[in-house]
Amino acid sequence: MYAFMYMRYGQFNGHTLLHLNQSKLQYIGIDNKDHSLLVHIYGGQDLFVNEYRTLLSDRLLLSLDYDVTRELRNLELLKLRFGESNLHYCEVMIKDITDSRRVNGLINNKLSIKKQQQGDGGNDHENDVIINSFILSHIFWPSFRIETMKLPAFIQKKLDDYNKSFQEIKGMRELKWCHDLGQVQLELEVNDQILNFQVSPSRASVIWQFQNKSVWSVEDLSTELESTPSVIRRHLLYWAGQGVLCEEKEGEVFKIFEKEGMDDTYHEGGVFEEESAMSSMKSQKENDLE
Repeated sequence: MYAFMYMRYGQFNGHTLLHLNQSKLQYIGIDNKDHSLLVHIYGGQDLFVNEYRTLLSDRLLLSLDYDVTRELRNLELLKLRFGESNLHYCEVMIKDITDSRRVNGLINNKLSIKKQQQGDGGNDHENDVIINSFILSHIFWPSFRIETMKLPAFIQKKLDDYNKSFQEIKGMRELKWCHDLGQVQLELEVNDQILNFQVSPSRASVIWQFQNKSVWSVEDLSTELESTPSVIRRHLLYWAGQGVLCEEKEGEVFKIFEKEGMDDTYHEGGVFEEESAMSSMKSQKENDLE
């Protein structure tokens, strides 16, 4: 089982928006005659169903309230046109989300009871962590972007506790966390300004390292977070683009941006990532070269 997490905590608080042709998906269910046109645009029924499955994946992973009413309605209309067997994987994907609501509730109830029995302890930002998850039957989903990265110790402990409770409920089955697919609500204080972001746990882990050390090289941070230089560089460039970090030595070293009068236009209303949760050929090739 794969698990997609989203959380809120203290100074860290994450969001991946729909990446592929959302306008095409919106046609679905409006008028039956549009189906033939869409199939023609995608080059055949199989290609259309595969594209729909990818779009559905991104939409479902944005349903942080577990509400899949719209997606279920669209799926039922498509089943009338293409048949149930062709859309079986999509049906399982939606069921994963609805099942996740129930299982996540059970797990968080167990964790809450244990926390009360053991007492709070720890730092405020650690106690404020709330983890919710989507538990996915990965063989039915398109290929995910999978990144390996070391998370902050207190977050990893929360994930381990969550996984242990899942095993108690599901008979020792184990979750594999997708660190790059989660969403973290992140609040940063930079140059006396409060900036709000929603990013993946991996991206949050990168900026977390700058709390105690203001300058990092790509190589050193890759070693610290047990990840590849290309992945670390991509996250560092994101933070540089948001005015939080700045580059030195031709992009091999990054440090906290300290210039006064930072431009707030990047941060008004929060910043949201716009990458698809699904893996891309480009990212796969980059990782293969490491």
